[in-house]
Amino acid sequence: MTMDAKMLDIGTRCVTLVRVSTPEQCRRDQLGISSQRHQIAEYIDHHQLVHEHEFKELGVSGRRPLDKRPELMEAVATAISKHAHIIVAKQCRLARDPLVLMTIEAQLNRHNLRIISVAGEGTEDDSPASILMRRILVAVAENEAAMASVRTKAALKVLKDNNKLYHRPPFGFTTDRQGGLKATAEAGSVLTAVLMRLDGQPLRAIAQELDLSINKAWRITNRWMDSADELAGLVANAPESW
Repeated sequence: MTMDAKMLDIGTRCVTLVRVSTPEQCRRDQLGISSQRHQIAEYIDHHQLVHEHEFKELGVSGRRPLDKRPELMEAVATAISKHAHIIVAKQCRLARDPLVLMTIEAQLNRHNLRIISVAGEGTEDDSPASILMRRILVAVAENEAAMASVRTKAALKVLKDNNKLYHRPPFGFTTDRQGGLKATAEAGSVLTAVLMRLDGQPLRAIAQELDLSINKAWRITNRWMDSADELAGLVANAPESW
C-alpha cells in the first residue's frame, strides 16, 4: 500500500525524519539511515514534492516521550511553520509510542497536514479503514518494542546472574567476550584523573590536564574513587600496543 499520488499536488512541501535506536542500526542497511533516506527520496522524486528539511535522530528510542525528543518536536514545529507534511520510511521511525503518534497526528491535522509513511500503513487518507489500519500498526510497533525490551532485560539478567557486566561500559573501557571490562587507550587518562582526585586536585585542574569537561572529569572520578585498585589492575593488564 502506498500513498495515493492524487492527494499530493506537485510541489507540495514536506519535511522528513529518519531515526535509528542503536549505534548498530546506524551501520546496518535494512534499518539504517541510508536505507530510510533512499526510500524517502524515491517517494519524494516520484511525487515531485519539495523537500524543505531533514531531521535526524541517532541512537534515540522510538518509545521516548515527546518532551525527550527535541529533534522530533523541531520537525513538527517546522512542518507547521512551512505548511509541510512529515514523511517517514515507516511510522515506527517517527515513534513507537501510540500517544506520541496520536499527539503529532492531532497537531498536524489542525493545520491540514499529515504524517506520510512511505510504506503506506493507512496514511493515505482519514477514512475509517485507514484510521483503523494506523491504530493497528501502532499497536503492533508498541508490542514489538515491548518484546524487545523483555528480551533485553532477560539477557541482562543472565549476565548479572553470572557476574558479568550488564550495563554500558564506563569511559575508557569496552567489554571482553565474557562480559567483563577491557581497558582501551583512554583508560590511562581515567587512572590519572582518579589519582589526581585522590591527591586532592580540584576537578577544574583535572579537566584542564586531561582536556576534559568538568562534568566528564566528575563522572570519571566519581565512578572509580572507591575502586581505584581495581582500576589500576585493569589498566596494568591493558595491551602494550596502545
